Amino acid sequence: LSFDGLDDFLSLGTIFGKPLNYSIFLIGRISGGSLSSFQTFTISCNSSGGSASSWGAIRNHASFPGSNSWIYGDGTNFRWGNGQNAFTIGEWAAHSVSHVNGVQDEITYKDGSALVDSGSSGTATTCGGTPFSFSIGRAGEWNGGFLTGNISEILIFLSVIAPYFRQKIEGYKAHKWGLTANLPANHPYKTGFPTEDTRTDDYWYATVLCINGTDIIRPTEIVD
Repeated sequence: LSFDGLDDFLSLGTIFGKPLNYSIFLIGRISGGSLSSFQTFTISCNSSGGSASSWGAIRNHASFPGSNSWIYGDGTNFRWGNGQNAFTIGEWAAHSVSHVNGVQDEITYKDGSALVDSGSSGTATTCGGTPFSFSIGRAGEWNGGFLTGNISEILIFLSVIAPYFRQKIEGYKAHKWGLTANLPANHPYKTGFPTEDTRTDDYWYATVLCINGTDIIRPTEIVD
């Protein structure tokens, strides 16, 4: 998918509601515009861009250029922070954000490495309240924060993702999209695709949106 930074976006409405837990993975790049402007890959928020209405953010923050700025709210309160050194114009990378209900700070990753947060603030500990549209390439229902860039694939899990399974996703996507050089040297799938998963101890239920030429939304059971 390509976004022109002017008015291109994909809205998924409120299909996801406002989940208590989530993990979002994507392969994408900011191809133009400025890192001194909001550029949004994914987020849900209301038409005024309200912080307390938000969740699911992977975006460049205008006040923290190049940072992956996460944010979520419970309808009244919110919390946000910035994973440093996430975006460089023209650079393809694998980005992700994860939220665990009851844990204040979200975790952002780039190419399999956790990003150092520049400082978080706010009092929310849970994601809740009225759901608003989840958008790709724009800041939710707010007519702003448009992305100048490209997205090859997105995975959205409405559940907690174990580190073991997160690394499998990172490894598979890195090999699929030619980004293995970006993985850290100690990543378990730096040199090869993940093998078939035979573990049966935990089950993670998710909604997966795959964008790779065709938009697919389907319920999925994932064995971890």
